Amino acid sequence: MKTTKLLLCLFILFSIVTLLHDTLYKYYTRILSWNIEFFGLINVNENVEYYHKISQRIKHFNPDIICLQEVSSMVGIQHLLNYIPNYKLYIDKPYYLKNKKFLDSKTFESLNTNNIQLNIDNLKRNTISFLLGNCFLVKKSIEVKSFEVIHKRSISLVYYDKYLKQDVCIYNLHLPSNYSANNAEKRKEILENIHQHINVSNQKNVIIAGDFNTTTQNKEMKIICDKYYDTRYVVSNYPYSQLYVTGMNTDLTHNGKNETIDYFFVNKNMKSHVRGMFTDIDFCDYNIGNLLASPLKRISDHCPIILDIN
Repeated sequence: MKTTKLLLCLFILFSIVTLLHDTLYKYYTRILSWNIEFFGLINVNENVEYYHKISQRIKHFNPDIICLQEVSSMVGIQHLLNYIPNYKLYIDKPYYLKNKKFLDSKTFESLNTNNIQLNIDNLKRNTISFLLGNCFLVKKSIEVKSFEVIHKRSISLVYYDKYLKQDVCIYNLHLPSNYSANNAEKRKEILENIHQHINVSNQKNVIIAGDFNTTTQNKEMKIICDKYYDTRYVVSNYPYSQLYVTGMNTDLTHNGKNETIDYFFVNKNMKSHVRGMFTDIDFCDYNIGNLLASPLKRISDHCPIILDIN
């Protein structure tokens, strides 16, 4: 009799613990977006620390999907995969093959235009318009339904989310900056194309991520701000919910100060699935990046931003 009561009590206790676990602890899919300044143009043989530090930070956050912007070298991205072999690369291969002469270069100094060696400042001005690209790094355990190149500066990926038990479409954007001209109209055009693409594709769950190179106050962002939810306000009480781009870089969009230009936006259906988001402010600009011997003396002028959904 005592044994039966004990087993019954244990069963009840186990049921309560299981119920509390399922109620209080929710699994989630983690998405990381990061503009790593001119990613890959670091000699893979001479600066192992650069790729090691980036891979260690990725492992620390353990994202399921990574949206990278400003990818500038196939050599660099392939080398990073050596450190994180559990991810698969989704990238605009034809574009990179077309620019293979430039994108296989190992360092800033090895790039040249018309056989004239350029200094870094001039190099940035001459390569910003064609050199940069986006890519996804997705854990091999994730079921990817489709990958599409919409524009040189925007790509999309549809995956099956095992927690939502639905398909989710992620757009990875890197809009033109105002580095050498006012590109507000170009940004507006790309955003309108993205919005049209979303309508045509009829995706139920949409996430728009990346470097928009402008603030939400600027009028070219109106179509996004009117139609989609800025996740900073969806989770306004979540720790570190504010997004940052650490300042003092040379992009005129920033005006020499910290400004928010990297975002996660979600559509109405995804709003209730946003568990939280935060910014890794310790791994950008002149913090840990300043310790590395890269040409820019830092990892990036942007911070990684992270979104959790369930």
